[in-house]
Amino acid sequence: MDHNQLPHLEILTQQTSNHSRSQTAPIWYTARRFKIFLVSFLICSLIGLIYVFQRPAIYQSKTTLLTVSPAAVDQPNQEASVQHVSIQGSILTGLPLIEVTRDKLFELTSKEIPLTADMRDMLFVVPVEETNLIELQAEGEDANFLPLLLNTLTEQYQLYRRQKISQETDETALALSEQFKTLTDKVAEKRDELDQFRNRHSILSMGRDENQVLARLKGLTDSLNKANDAEVNAKAHLNAVQSSIRKGQPVVPNSDERSLANMEKRAQELREQLSELDRRFTREYLALQPSLRVIPEQLAKIEKKIANMKNEGQSIVLTDAEQAYYAAHQASTELKQQIEDYKQTATEFTRRFAEHEALVEELSQLELLYRETQERLIQIEIQQREKYPQVNIVEAAYRSSHPVRPNYARDSGIALLFSLFFGLAVIWLFEFLKRDEEPSQPATASWSRVFTGIPSNPLIEIESSDRLEHSQQGAIENRTIPKLSSADIEQLLEVSNKQGKLVISALLSGLTIDELSILSADQIDFSAHQLKITDPDSRTITLSPSLAKYLAELTNIPNNLAEAEALITCAAFDSGLANPSAINAFTIRETYIMYLVHQGLRLGELEKIIGSIPAEELAGYAPYSPDGPGKKIDEVNCTYPIST
Repeated sequence: MDHNQLPHLEILTQQTSNHSRSQTAPIWYTARRFKIFLVSFLICSLIGLIYVFQRPAIYQSKTTLLTVSPAAVDQPNQEASVQHVSIQGSILTGLPLIEVTRDKLFELTSKEIPLTADMRDMLFVVPVEETNLIELQAEGEDANFLPLLLNTLTEQYQLYRRQKISQETDETALALSEQFKTLTDKVAEKRDELDQFRNRHSILSMGRDENQVLARLKGLTDSLNKANDAEVNAKAHLNAVQSSIRKGQPVVPNSDERSLANMEKRAQELREQLSELDRRFTREYLALQPSLRVIPEQLAKIEKKIANMKNEGQSIVLTDAEQAYYAAHQASTELKQQIEDYKQTATEFTRRFAEHEALVEELSQLELLYRETQERLIQIEIQQREKYPQVNIVEAAYRSSHPVRPNYARDSGIALLFSLFFGLAVIWLFEFLKRDEEPSQPATASWSRVFTGIPSNPLIEIESSDRLEHSQQGAIENRTIPKLSSADIEQLLEVSNKQGKLVISALLSGLTIDELSILSADQIDFSAHQLKITDPDSRTITLSPSLAKYLAELTNIPNNLAEAEALITCAAFDSGLANPSAINAFTIRETYIMYLVHQGLRLGELEKIIGSIPAEELAGYAPYSPDGPGKKIDEVNCTYPIST
């Protein structure tokens, strides 16, 4: 061979090799994450369980007391007194009673007795609502000591109440006796003062109107009222007489009214008789007849008598009316004067009588206190409360066999559950903080065979070729390309909303999510069915009918990867496809790439449609390309077959 001949370079790809790389998956319990979780869980559990079980068990004993004496069979129950119950509760947990109880406990047991303050912290008083009952509780670590403490405390409380009631009874009886003696003297003094006051001011009766001064004043007032009535009547009678006289009406005394009436009747008869004679005879004729001429004479005499009687009667009636009015007026005037003269005496008596009533009220109050004090003394002597118990133990304290706290089972479960979450949190923190380098993708092997005139070492050539074939084949075999069928794509589009359909159509046209999010109207040429991508990889792709439709309809394009992925995820789960969690933007993009590769598109032409791809990744599609020479872009269908 001519050594001056130029070398011939042959690029070898898709070389097969009989060598295979085996990888052994680690066992789950030897994984690093499991070890971290186990250590964290065990340490946290150990600390939590130590804390739970190192707490001592707390036991509780209780006793119930009735803080008042039980009601008698024939008497109603006493009403609940919140104040009394509160006071007795304070006494039960008070330091003086606890100190006495502690001294008594030293006599009853050889155990170590807690300090007074510690014993007080062990005791709790729980009043029973709307009753005079008290529930006394004791909590502590020694279950045997608690009932002894409560029972001894209640015994000392009973003794204290008995002594206290006896002392209070004696003190109360002594105080009431002194009060009773003082009240007896006060009542006697007030009675003497009242008697002297009555005698000094002529108060003879407890009734106000029954005393002489007020009785006389009342009599004068009644007489004045009668005199005023008589004066009014006399004045009215006088006015009536005067009015009749002015009218010319006859006014005569009552005794002359009958005589006047008879004479007027006789005169009327004579007038009628004379009028009859005048119609029959003349007066001259009548004068000649002795029996007839006397008629005018008799009429004249009677009329004269009537006129005299009226004049005399008028004077008598007017005089009598004037005298009656004067007498009534005079009586009224005199009574008024008497009352006016007696007013000072009556006023003075009224003031004194008011003082008398005040003295009587004071005496009544003293006598009321006197009777109440006397009744209280009698009740104290009769009841003899110091001889009867005033406290009743409804339920004595007993030993509790189960602690009230802590709940070891519950707290242990909480500690283990917390340890579980703590272990998971440690794993998450470890994964978050670790900065290990990501395992590098296996390099796609490509190597060249150079033909020269220089002989080569066959052994070296075979080893190099085999080593490159092994590297290349391993890289290709390790790459698994996810892919969806056309039916799957159709099902996704069917359940997607408009934004989701836009995202899927864009991915099936060669766009990335980032390129879709920054897409502007000037990049779209609907008439030429083209889409110009300027950033980051400048290229022009075919605008599919579905993408053109959704770009024309929508103005709100998803602007980030998370939003687009969320739209695809919702569609994947709604579609009912198998393993929906594995369906994402990458899967759909890979489906479109595989669609182009399966048509035989040159791998080097892929970048003109889907953008730049690393050489290692591009080589991963080589096994899926059909045999034969690759096709140009214009020789394949770049529009993914989906319905619009």
